[in-house]
Amino acid sequence: MRTHGLTLTNMSRKELREEHIKLWTWLSENPNNKKDDYFDLIYPHERKPINECFCCELSEVWENIREENETQVTCENCPIWNNDGESYAYRLCCLMYSSPFKQWIAASNAEIRSKLARRIANMWPEEEEE
Repeated sequence: MRTHGLTLTNMSRKELREEHIKLWTWLSENPNNKKDDYFDLIYPHERKPINECFCCELSEVWENIREENETQVTCENCPIWNNDGESYAYRLCCLMYSSPFKQWIAASNAEIRSKLARRIANMWPEEEEE
């Protein structure tokens, strides 16, 4: 069912953003499913992005952690959650209880999950071409 020859772990920032939107749009249309279901259906033979998240995959810090088999969590390069240099203690993170992502995980109502997924799909800001 793949529509192009992208390798999920070697994409440009623009391609990662496009895939993020596709993932969360699919989840908004399939609210009873999980991220894992999307990757199993759309990319069954690819290694899944870190945390099944294209934002996490973007972070070079994560690449270093993967190579060293460490488990440290960082949002340093996240295009959605990084608040422009704020210290980590004050930075909004997808794992915080009030984040749309945490709400999506906790929600059991399909309509609420769909709305939250649509919101998350649109959270990665469009970037100007350089």
